[in-house]
Amino acid sequence: MCSHACPSSSFINYIYPELTYLCFHHGSLPPSAGMLGSIMLEYYSTNRTHNMPMPKMLSAYPYPTVAMAILKTRSTSMFTTKPQNIDRFSCSIVSATRLYGRREMEGGEEVEKEGNMSQLAGVQFLLSNEGKEVPLSSIEDRTACLCLFFSAHWCRPCRSFTPTLLQAYTALRSAGKSVEIIFVSLDRDEASFRDHFQGMPWLAVPFDAAGLLRQKLCARFAVERIPALIPLSASATPSSGLGSGEDAVRLVGEYGVDAYPFSAQRRRELESMDDARREGGRLQELLGCEERDYVISADDIKIPIADLDGKTVGLYFGAHWCPPCHVFTKQLKEVYNELKILRPGSFEVIFVSIDRSKGEFQASMSSMPWLAIPYSDAARKKLTRIFAVKGIPGLLILGLDGKVLKTDGRTAISTYGAAAFPFTESRVSEVGEALKREGDKLPRRVNDPRHRHMLELDMAKAYVCDECQQKGRYWVFSCKQCNFDLHPSCVGDNKVDNI
Repeated sequence: MCSHACPSSSFINYIYPELTYLCFHHGSLPPSAGMLGSIMLEYYSTNRTHNMPMPKMLSAYPYPTVAMAILKTRSTSMFTTKPQNIDRFSCSIVSATRLYGRREMEGGEEVEKEGNMSQLAGVQFLLSNEGKEVPLSSIEDRTACLCLFFSAHWCRPCRSFTPTLLQAYTALRSAGKSVEIIFVSLDRDEASFRDHFQGMPWLAVPFDAAGLLRQKLCARFAVERIPALIPLSASATPSSGLGSGEDAVRLVGEYGVDAYPFSAQRRRELESMDDARREGGRLQELLGCEERDYVISADDIKIPIADLDGKTVGLYFGAHWCPPCHVFTKQLKEVYNELKILRPGSFEVIFVSIDRSKGEFQASMSSMPWLAIPYSDAARKKLTRIFAVKGIPGLLILGLDGKVLKTDGRTAISTYGAAAFPFTESRVSEVGEALKREGDKLPRRVNDPRHRHMLELDMAKAYVCDECQQKGRYWVFSCKQCNFDLHPSCVGDNKVDNI
């Protein structure tokens, strides 16, 4: 948005009653009320950059860099008589209220804007996917849930979200729910609009080449970025109570068909249900669903979820395309196999795939000896949401009561291995303190006749001793100049010097 010095208040008071068109420069989408706190208009026909009449100057800016707000005022003489009269002026409206929608200027007084969507936006009909015209009035009275979907083909997040919305819409219509979606295109040309619309089964506002209608709708419904989904009431006002169209998009993205009817109340209900699953300690509700009471093994054998009761369970969030997951899978696999020998039947891992395809999921499972949530099951996404998983690899530990522990499972496994089992905070702290006491008893550096360099005390997650050729963990005497490691027990009486 352009920004210039604000003229005197007396000038604003003079020009505002005569202002018919407010033009502003914006980089992406028409602004919402919050973005309209200070809107500047400056036009100089003699300016070196804009040395052209105002109408030509406006047409020189391609949508969406210019938006035009039409205000009803007492007079339009400045624009309808001699345009040159306004060739030299600068005006600013500070702390502007919404320019579209709920309030208009009529006779110098603010009045509430009510009515249906066609009265609000000038939409006379909608388009079906086949190109047929559908009167807007035909859906206003018979649709319980009506949503505006602001999107564009050039927008990658829009293309990613559209299939999710399509899946929810199809499921809701199949279940007999009265839901309709109206696509409002923010594409740059009609060809892009048609490409984007062809995969949508719902209706659309006809493409508006000039962009004025789209801009008005964006401002009316406070659309600052896309994709945006706006649930409407019968009077064409936002009805959900959600903070913005992005919130409804997030709601559908997280809950899918369960998000219906896309309201703030529904979000609170769903979040309450998530809290109950997370804190309830009931594995069937957490890991299963109405149609499934089992998890699967790598060879697709169904294992009842009830068999996990009384075990410490690790929920492993990972993916085949993630290199750090490959590293952690090896560490977890080593601990898993060790505990199967030391503590049989006490520990189980459930893989929650973040893979992008079933092929990747199968590739992940081919190297895993534990169980998994089926790839096609919605519980994978549910668990990611419930536990707010932000990155992978991740390992959440469920205690014997089925409730999640505060322990960082990945760090506990990587640092302490099977010694930290059952991976409670107290056990991890206990192992850490024991290792510290053990290290305090060891010399910081030693000289050993089998190696020409000084060996320094260090801690490693895994190494191979060059004396006994056995694997080691934790404390090690290492050479900082070459790849030589000794178990502290292998230094023994062979050490020449303790420092």
